[in-house]
Amino acid sequence: MSDGTRDLLLRGRAAAKAAEVQEARFYLEWVLRLDPPLSERSEALFWLSEIADPPSAVLLLQDLLSQDPTDMRARKKLAILQGKLNAQEVIDPNQFRPKPISDLQRPQADRFTCPQCGGRMTYSPDGQSLTCEYCEIHSPTHSSSVPAVEHDFVTTLATARGFSQPTATQVLDCQGCGASFLLTPQQLSMVCPYCGSNYVVQNTQSREIIPPTAVVPIQISENKARKALILWFKQQKFDTLPQVLPARCVYLPVWAFNFGGFIQSRYAINLMISEVSTAEDHPVSRQNVLVTATRSLPAVHRPTLESTCLDTIQPFHTKYLSHWPAETYQIPIAEASLQARAMALEKEKEDIRAERGQSIGQLTVSSSRMFIESFKLILIPVWLTRYRFAQQDFSVMIHGQSGQVNAEKPAQGISGWLNQLLSASKD
Repeated sequence: MSDGTRDLLLRGRAAAKAAEVQEARFYLEWVLRLDPPLSERSEALFWLSEIADPPSAVLLLQDLLSQDPTDMRARKKLAILQGKLNAQEVIDPNQFRPKPISDLQRPQADRFTCPQCGGRMTYSPDGQSLTCEYCEIHSPTHSSSVPAVEHDFVTTLATARGFSQPTATQVLDCQGCGASFLLTPQQLSMVCPYCGSNYVVQNTQSREIIPPTAVVPIQISENKARKALILWFKQQKFDTLPQVLPARCVYLPVWAFNFGGFIQSRYAINLMISEVSTAEDHPVSRQNVLVTATRSLPAVHRPTLESTCLDTIQPFHTKYLSHWPAETYQIPIAEASLQARAMALEKEKEDIRAERGQSIGQLTVSSSRMFIESFKLILIPVWLTRYRFAQQDFSVMIHGQSGQVNAEKPAQGISGWLNQLLSASKD
């Protein structure tokens, strides 16, 4: 920033803060006539929007964001002007204190009872119905054509919703492994899908959490999960089927982020006799970057969970949790957003390399203009179990939508372990 431009911006900003409209407009429009760099142009446009009437302010902010979509001040103010954000809800995050649990509205109980015998209805793995545990009558459910709710990332972080959602939710903490689970109000017992601890629900906690807004309904029954695991054992060349613990289904939380903006790339193209350096801007429009929101799941299973197809996603409803536990998120949205950003940037780099082919040299990128547009919290069903092999336990996850099996394996592989065993027996 030149000294002359800095002086004009300081004068224009000071006049805008003092409500000296004509003076502020004089200096700020002078800055724009000088065709300044992007950062100075953005600053001038923002302060012009501060002294403009609402329709003009919207146009100025849209102009600013068309060149610099990462300007958080502009996005927040534009959301207020367009009615997407209530100015009264904007908080200072350094002084924000969550509401005490006693001030929260308690959750309403959704009871799913059989219309024929009064028994408990549970959500069926066919993804289409609730089934009575006693008389086995089926009550069809209907998929919703309404899209799952997505939260604007910037406006959410500007309000209390970005820090905690004022929703009192029943939570059960497993004393065996430390995992936490959402409980529907009518749930009386559960078995921890990680460590197998049994619980009769008596004393639970009410806790502030961001509630899920979407769910991938379970479509794989326990019988289908068992068959998929048997097939996996055969593909891995097990001579005999190992001992397997009973499988338990659970919904696991996943953050989903949508990205926009641009990334800037620099690379060299290898020509026949020389290299040519080039710089480009690439628009970003990457949807549903998934980040596992639980620390309880072994790392080996996370890629399978994060590659879930969202074609069958539905708006969240407690009917999907009837009989099936759901784990609460342990990774906060701020931490998850950083992971998602790294994942999205890596995908963008892969796309650039694929588009430019083998001739591209060293690639460097800048993600300063890439931003998160929106996010949602999704529950995804999985079957969890363990198998025992060579006096060791190995974890297994079977995806409740696709039936894909992801399991830990012996470090040396099945054939390596068998060869080691045969060598030992000869000695």
